[in-house]
Amino acid sequence: RDKLLDFYFAFPFSIKFYLLANQSLASPLNGEGKGMKAVFIGDVHGQLAELEAIVEKVSAELKSSSLSLDDVQVVFLGDYVDRGDQVKDVIDYLIEFKQRHPLTIFCEGNHEFSLKAFLGLFHVDREVIKEMKAGYIVRPGKNRSEEKLYGEWGHETMEVASEDVLDQMHLQGRRYAAAYIKDGEVVETSVFNSAATFASYGVEYGDRQGLIAAVPQSHKEFLQSLVWLAEGNADGMPFFALHAGFEESKGKEESLRILKSKECSTLFVQEIAGRNNVFRSPSWIDEGTAVVSGHHGKFFNEGLRYVIDKRGGEGPIQALILPDGKVL
Repeated sequence: RDKLLDFYFAFPFSIKFYLLANQSLASPLNGEGKGMKAVFIGDVHGQLAELEAIVEKVSAELKSSSLSLDDVQVVFLGDYVDRGDQVKDVIDYLIEFKQRHPLTIFCEGNHEFSLKAFLGLFHVDREVIKEMKAGYIVRPGKNRSEEKLYGEWGHETMEVASEDVLDQMHLQGRRYAAAYIKDGEVVETSVFNSAATFASYGVEYGDRQGLIAAVPQSHKEFLQSLVWLAEGNADGMPFFALHAGFEESKGKEESLRILKSKECSTLFVQEIAGRNNVFRSPSWIDEGTAVVSGHHGKFFNEGLRYVIDKRGGEGPIQALILPDGKVL
């Protein structure tokens, strides 16, 4: 295995990204690992101690069945950043975890999606951006002569960077370091609680260029490698794992197309950011197939639909073992 890892890390970033980003289609997740159980780990949100605790708890549970983490498929369900104060250490831990357990899959959460957009790790077609900017106005910014965008969106006011950045940045990236209005008062932090991420990297809140410079390349590669969908088989039980869930209205073909292509032409990618509309399994999920998510800040189990995010990144992290249905 060590030789395999050395071979992998010898690749240039572009090849590594391709391999990682497409592992939901190329790894034992796609059905070849039918003899393997699967472990799903819920939202982490910068909580290193809680992350270490749940991994230890999973390891102990597997050991009781004469198994180890090398004998199962591990899937993390997203939201590794924001809220907790050890974001940088959490990502270091996850990168090392992947090195020790190469089959591990990391799903992308809505928090990583917004952070990636803010860092410029992906861009959106300019015509799509124009649609996203419709209804927004530009006013003089607070920092020197830079312009910042303010836009009414429900009860939120967004404040972001200059126009050359806005021409490429997804709207969720703009929200990442934005102020918002709560009970009529402006709150000088993001709805994502992203100040914790800035602080973890030693950067003043809202300093985009500072954060871009402070986030190590290995962390950017990790963020780039995240998948929107993990699809596989847990010892005979087919499963889908994704951060938030599937929308009933889109149907199976459209949903899988969006997730596998990482299409981000809408204000919200419902499959990683939706709420009630993606909470339950849609009718088009095949019988006997599990759907596992985090994101929702609660635990839920109905048939083979699991939501394992009881504390929403503020306290103990949950895990699920399939096909056993064991929740830790």
